[in-house]
Amino acid sequence: MKHLRKLTSCYIISNGTSADTLMRFIQKTAPLYIAGQSGDIAAATREIAGMRPDITFFDMDADVPQWMELMDIICRNSYLIFISDRGETALSLYKKFTTDFMMAPLTYLNFIRVVTKSQLIISHHGTPEAAPDPYSFYITEEKGRLVRILYDDILYVQAAHNYIRIQLERGQYLVYLSLKEMEKELPPRQFVRVHKSFIVNIQQIKSIEWNKIILPNDEAVTIGDTYKQPFMELIAQRLISIKKGE
Repeated sequence: MKHLRKLTSCYIISNGTSADTLMRFIQKTAPLYIAGQSGDIAAATREIAGMRPDITFFDMDADVPQWMELMDIICRNSYLIFISDRGETALSLYKKFTTDFMMAPLTYLNFIRVVTKSQLIISHHGTPEAAPDPYSFYITEEKGRLVRILYDDILYVQAAHNYIRIQLERGQYLVYLSLKEMEKELPPRQFVRVHKSFIVNIQQIKSIEWNKIILPNDEAVTIGDTYKQPFMELIAQRLISIKKGE
């Protein structure tokens, strides 16, 4: 049994023979341990974002056509090691995304090499910081599909019992989250609470008429009494007065 430097959690994204091989290698190598395994890239991405394993092994030949869209999320939460039998493709993706890569068929010697290298990086720099995307976020739809939503596309967010409704210029999404929780996730310079049930995208305001905010789709959102003064103070900071006759 090979002994490495420190306790290291490992996640495996694969639904092929590489998963069995990696599990066997990890189990025989102290102090590595398996934090999780999935052949479903969407489910794996959600788990990795939550548990933030030290190392993620990804079999890029797995049947996951949308995986490129999710690599940034995984790389912000774990050190990524690709596994492939296509050398040029693996090398190009390694340069863009990863700590290292392994060529199939897997060997234990190569496994020890890439894990040791990853542990050295982790010991010097720590696990990658989960830096938030400043322009967008992801939500989970039915059947595990992840949908990217741009902040700029949001008109408003509305409380709907135990859910929130994210209203876009085209379409809407219902998410199991409280409005207060969602408010914490939105950039404060772009979004403002205007009612106990509404958060509005400032950049999407078409006009303000008395106690109503008019949006580009001509939908009106009422400004609540509690929120009216701070909202109008915010708008006053951006107000340019026009005098007639000048």
